Amino acid sequence: MVHAPWELIVVGDGPKRLYFESVAIRLFGFPITSNIVFRGRLSESDKLSELGLADLLILPSETSNEAFGIVQLEAMASGIPSLAFHIERSGMGWVGKPPDLDWEQ
Repeated sequence: MVHAPWELIVVGDGPKRLYFESVAIRLFGFPITSNIVFRGRLSESDKLSELGLADLLILPSETSNEAFGIVQLEAMASGIPSLAFHIERSGMGWVGKPPDLDWEQ
């Protein structure tokens, strides 16, 4: 459990969005607390603004549709650490295995 102040901003609007919203409601109650905000699909400038405020980017994609992890490269170019699952042939695996983090994904 996290005892420090935290906020989760979810950007994107995919087929599992309603599922993730229902999980947040089940875990944190309804209405969802201000700690979790679902922003949906954003314009390029709004996406970059959200990245500028982030401490960490986590890409929960479980397919190779993320086109080489461009959003991770954008975050990392802004100095934001990025994590992703290792998906074979996705181009994202190098982000999912940082050498200083013992993480089994």
